[in-house]
Amino acid sequence: MCLAAPKQVTAVCGLNASCEARGMLCEISLLKLQHGALAEDSKCG
Repeated sequence: MCLAAPKQVTAVCGLNASCEARGMLCEISLLKLQHGALAEDSKCG
């Protein structure tokens, strides 16, 4: 069985995104979305 927890993207930096889910922060890769249009955060770094 697989359970998914929805995440809120808080920042995008290149092909990485910072996300929050139930108070926990995590970094995820957006590599599989590289051909889509992504809005990059100006506070990248």
